[in-house]
Amino acid sequence: MKLPNGYGTVRKLSGRRRKPWMVEKTIGWEPDLKTGKIKQKRIIIGYFPTKKEALDALALFNANPYDLNNDKITLADCYEKWAGRKFEKISERTINSYRSAWKHMEAISDFPIKKIKTDVLQQIIDNCKLSSSSQLNIKCVMNGCFEYALQNDIVDRNYAQFVQIEYTEAVIDRIPYTQKEIEQLWQLVRTEDLLAAKIVLILLYTGMRVNELLKLPHDCCNIREHSLNIQASKTKAGIRIVPIHDDIFPLIREFYDMNKSMLIVRDTGYKIPYNNFVSRDYKKLNELQGSTHHLHDTRHTFVSQAKAQNLDSVYVKKIVGHELDSVTEKVYTHVPFSTLFAEINKLKYL
Repeated sequence: MKLPNGYGTVRKLSGRRRKPWMVEKTIGWEPDLKTGKIKQKRIIIGYFPTKKEALDALALFNANPYDLNNDKITLADCYEKWAGRKFEKISERTINSYRSAWKHMEAISDFPIKKIKTDVLQQIIDNCKLSSSSQLNIKCVMNGCFEYALQNDIVDRNYAQFVQIEYTEAVIDRIPYTQKEIEQLWQLVRTEDLLAAKIVLILLYTGMRVNELLKLPHDCCNIREHSLNIQASKTKAGIRIVPIHDDIFPLIREFYDMNKSMLIVRDTGYKIPYNNFVSRDYKKLNELQGSTHHLHDTRHTFVSQAKAQNLDSVYVKKIVGHELDSVTEKVYTHVPFSTLFAEINKLKYL
């Protein structure tokens, strides 16, 4: 059967070949410098084991022409394109993590991305002896490269999504603050007006993540309503309104009355960067108390004590920003603030 003019050509090559059927298509005309005549300019779409597969490929190409130069686009090309957009939207810390992850992929950086399948990507993960969080960063970069290629019709499948990571890291033991330690914190506030002690007490009585507190704008604190409006968090459930416990209201009011752009600031009015707080203020506080706490211990303490004191588990999840699990729990989606405020004030440390 003769194919229509301009449709393309399917022909069988001589010899014994695994894929003898070649598909070609004319994409233009060019002069032959030797003969002075005009000749067809053709591209090879591919080689196929059967005539039917060759005809199907030609039909598919005609229905949706694609750039055959895509075969030459490398993993590195896709990484550069993806990173150029992604890095404008993320923190410098995350950028550095992704750049470190990319170094583990450089061995295959010059491979055409169309030729890279799951097995090759999995080997990179399996050969990485770093923590599972580092392996996860590598997979994120893999996903980014393939998502870019997928969105631009360079590949037709994201093979990075099938890569498996074995999570073998030891879980960090959380050490709740004791009643004695919490009493010490209040004493340090009364006698030394210690900034770190105030911040830790606020965390202990709200269950907030430290970055949620340190990055909270001043206008997200409603003194009249006794509430903190968390508008930036690491999870969707973390976007919430936290009631201010009566015991720490004077501490919050003290920061609020400083009237700076951020709620929690130093006496000088400057905001408090997380790394600076951990390495300086919190380290000094631990030394004063003779403890080895991590900041997340405050959140763990809040949840543990709430459970021990029989606070409503759904209300506690809403206060700390945990995802609700069951359909039944999600019925509680719209809980009046007054209910949460009453619930948090049931929590007693002293």
